[in-house]
Amino acid sequence: MLPGICNSPNSRTRTGLLGRIPACFALLILFFLGSAGMASAQSLAGLGALSGTVHDPSGAVVPNADVEIVNKSLGIDRKLKSTDAGLFFAPSLPPDPGYSVIVTVPGFGVAKTDGIVVHVGEQVAVPVQLGSASTTQTVSVSENTQPILDLAKTEVSALVNQEQITNLPINGRRVDQFALLTPGVVQDGTSGELSFHGVPSGNEFLQDGIDITQQWSVSNAGGGGSALSNISMDAIQEFRTEIFGYSAEFGRGSGGVVNSLTKSGSNEFHGNAFWFFRNRTLNATDPFSKLNGQPYNAPEYRHQYGANVGGPILKDKLFFFGAYEGTTRNFPLVSSIINSSILDGNGQLLPGQCTAAAIQCAAVQKYINSFFRTVNRNLHQNDGFLRLDYRPNEKSTYTANFNLMNYFATHDGVSAVAPTDGSGASGSNYNIGTHVRNARLSNTYIVSPSMVNEFRFGFNAERRFQGLPTDLLPPDNILSSVTVAGQGNLGVSINQLPNIQPTEKRFILADTFSQSAGKHQLKYGADLAYLRSVENAVFSGPGSFTYNTFTDFAYDLTPLPGDPVNSNPASPLTGPSKHYSTFAQAIGHPITGITIRDYDFFAQDQYQIAKTLLLNLGLRYEYSTFTQPPAPSYASVNSAVGPINQPKTNFAPRVGFTYSMNNNTTVLRGNYGIFYNRLPGASITRLQQLGGIVRKSFTLSDNNPAQFAAMLPFAQVFTSLSQVNSFISPSSINTGFAIPGLATPYVQEWSLGVEQQLTKDMSFSVSYVGSRGIKFLQRSDLNAGQPTGQDFYNVFDVNGHQTGSYSTPVYLNAANGNTTYNPNFGKILQIDNGGRLWYDGLVAEFHQRENKYIQSTIAYTWSHSEDLGQGTATSNYYFTDQGDTYFNGSSSFNGRSGYSFEKGRSLEDQRHRLVMTALISYPKADYGSKWTREALSGWQLAPIFTFATPQYVDSNLTVTSSDSRLYVPSPTLSGIGAEAPGGIRAPFVPTANLPLGQTVQLDGRLTKSFALPKSQSIQLSFEAINALNHIHYTSVNQTAYTSSWNAATNTGTIKAVSGAGQGTAASGFPDGTNARRAQASLRYTF
Repeated sequence: MLPGICNSPNSRTRTGLLGRIPACFALLILFFLGSAGMASAQSLAGLGALSGTVHDPSGAVVPNADVEIVNKSLGIDRKLKSTDAGLFFAPSLPPDPGYSVIVTVPGFGVAKTDGIVVHVGEQVAVPVQLGSASTTQTVSVSENTQPILDLAKTEVSALVNQEQITNLPINGRRVDQFALLTPGVVQDGTSGELSFHGVPSGNEFLQDGIDITQQWSVSNAGGGGSALSNISMDAIQEFRTEIFGYSAEFGRGSGGVVNSLTKSGSNEFHGNAFWFFRNRTLNATDPFSKLNGQPYNAPEYRHQYGANVGGPILKDKLFFFGAYEGTTRNFPLVSSIINSSILDGNGQLLPGQCTAAAIQCAAVQKYINSFFRTVNRNLHQNDGFLRLDYRPNEKSTYTANFNLMNYFATHDGVSAVAPTDGSGASGSNYNIGTHVRNARLSNTYIVSPSMVNEFRFGFNAERRFQGLPTDLLPPDNILSSVTVAGQGNLGVSINQLPNIQPTEKRFILADTFSQSAGKHQLKYGADLAYLRSVENAVFSGPGSFTYNTFTDFAYDLTPLPGDPVNSNPASPLTGPSKHYSTFAQAIGHPITGITIRDYDFFAQDQYQIAKTLLLNLGLRYEYSTFTQPPAPSYASVNSAVGPINQPKTNFAPRVGFTYSMNNNTTVLRGNYGIFYNRLPGASITRLQQLGGIVRKSFTLSDNNPAQFAAMLPFAQVFTSLSQVNSFISPSSINTGFAIPGLATPYVQEWSLGVEQQLTKDMSFSVSYVGSRGIKFLQRSDLNAGQPTGQDFYNVFDVNGHQTGSYSTPVYLNAANGNTTYNPNFGKILQIDNGGRLWYDGLVAEFHQRENKYIQSTIAYTWSHSEDLGQGTATSNYYFTDQGDTYFNGSSSFNGRSGYSFEKGRSLEDQRHRLVMTALISYPKADYGSKWTREALSGWQLAPIFTFATPQYVDSNLTVTSSDSRLYVPSPTLSGIGAEAPGGIRAPFVPTANLPLGQTVQLDGRLTKSFALPKSQSIQLSFEAINALNHIHYTSVNQTAYTSSWNAATNTGTIKAVSGAGQGTAASGFPDGTNARRAQASLRYTF
């Protein structure tokens, strides 16, 4: 029995019919559906399909025709019958070239079509026209002669085929990066993650039909920006990106689907061995990589090597395929700090930044100097893959595969090759070890000539270890996070190190049943998943110290007799080493385990209404249960809070159509659907910890005399819950919970487009696509109340000239009018559904399929993405104990939700993106002598050109001193005390108004192939990523303003600072830079 699936889910809120259904009954439903006889419009995830209509010589449909599907290479021989409407449908076929369709009807001749190519996620239509009796009509086709338009496709999707995967240039050999070749997809930060149509952290990754998505962060397995890949690229045959309007078979994500297929063995032995090598010789220097003020190209090297082989064990019966890939790399980083508001170009503190004693300021400068250095990094990764396919008879096929990945790297917590925020040489740059395991066992069974059943079992395991970098720890035994004057990364990671974050194990049972009936191709399916996730970490466990100025930091870093007391007038007289403005920490048990159970069902009907009109109708249902957190401390006030809601009404209808015109050379497509997100494992984990029961999380401020009295001297932290309970009052202990009735975030999508065949080898499509994200997770603080005060600021430009004034509503503390404040709690964090997304786009794609000279694609996207401050991926799953918006979302202000003031350009927004690819082969001809033929033949050029307009980030404001009457004096001007993005943005300018870099990038690979006897060959390649070295910034200086407060006059000053918008990083996956990288490779193929 699958662990946990047939146990009653842990829930304190299970009511109604579904609430009383035992999980084991859902398992019975799965197998009942497997005998109920229905099927689908779309091919099975990880597989392909063939379909067609049989016509007699007069054009009438022919029912009950004998149809045989044959693939000699794979040992497939499947026998079908056409329906009353003359339709035949062969689902669950392994994608492969070389399929044949043979149709036989008594009284007519035999019709045979050879050379059919089936791709993953594709349903190939095969027209069949019978001839007169005693004749055999054989039509030989290839991928180049099959119809270029897919008349059964209603979604917006794109295929990346084996030729592209093998021959296009790629850096790091992570195959899902080729998804960026398709329209509607942008990079989500610089960690290698993807965003589809403006949705952060909402994708599904399938491998041979098994969901391998890491639930913790809703990313690809091994995600998080460290591991190069989770599987050898040579183990992937092809993949399809499902972008908009995909079928009900796909779920658990509101972004896109990367649907990949692994290679299999056949009746012929085949394989290859490869080696990729590079060093710094032809690499360009990152513009921020400098030592002593001079450009420095750090010495590095990378070896990627491996081999794979596949073939028969028993001809036509048992096949194998295995692959191995290894990587070793040495890649030092160059650390620095670029912050024009505190440092000059040489890393020296600006005049006035430190006014303590000279010896104290010198100690601070020495401390800062330690972040200007090189840091050695080493990486080792090994990937192994094995697949077996067994066909004991023509009715049944068994497939088993196993994949593993082991990764370890030192000082890889910071991916950038030249970080300019100090993190590279700080205790935040931890060591990483990641292990990934994927296994699959499936059976495809031909129930009858019109019925096929597909059963799948999957297992995924992942473990990510993050180790303390002892060689990068700050001096003077500082083992906490430190931020001074807005400059972070001056201590260690705020996340306790070492840690394991997370260990995940997922078990999956899935079954899909397909049947042809009349004009319908039907599919029903179910998918049960059990996930166990364990975190061994305490977020904010090391504690974090925040200083307003370097002067205050100097007093605590090097205490001297006679140092002044804390500069905040609200603070009582104190001893030394307590000049910081706030201290935050969490104390409690480090291990948190959660369980997530998914019960998903779908039904799909592909209805061929007429010869030119096809309709896709689908319905998906998703139900999830979660480990419930202990009742939060706030339950004493509101007993309804605490449980995580488990919605029972997550129905997701899908509808699509395709209408073909002009003799099938023009296709009109449209679709609409609802797509639910999965709740990240990190979010469910954090909800176990937020309540203030198993962990105590608190923030102490020098603005509060009682809290200040509880503060420890700098660098000392609390070590036990009993110590916290003894020294800290309940008014400082935070609590948090999910809002009662928390809904599952979802997206409504729609598209309408047309695809036109230009020639037999060329097509062009254009579509309008739109989506609205609803009920995405947001955070607010119930203890903040309404913004009942008003603060006034005089605004000055960088030259000190006053340019105007600004007033902002502010949240006050209890002593100054916050009547809703509950003194029994610190912050009362509420997780709710206040988030919204808006996306509108135009996607266009040109496709020229392979001929003997060239294969090419052009993908263009115009889009506009807005949200309510959702941020990028990380902001949406691992939240802290505070909100992230300038105004509190839990209460309305001026008749509007506090979240609504964040509406603006999304951080995922990219208005224009153009990607062009080509595989250009030198034409074969008789060039005379043997040596001339060898010299001139076998050449291939493979370029990728990318143009993309900038993404944008917020202009931020750094609070250096604040109004002591505020609820939380910093870092938010409004006094709400929120974090990035909304909590530190300048509220008087539009959101996301600072552009990052514009991408103009040309990648290229040049290959020379040498033919050897017996179908063997050797390929020598040279490739360059960003060959023209056009640098684009991935980070800019966001500090545009600073603010200070005059307690005597109760007015403030806002001053613009120089340097806002200047580049601070040119990162990129997987090297941490987008400066040119070049490598050579050798491949042997047989």
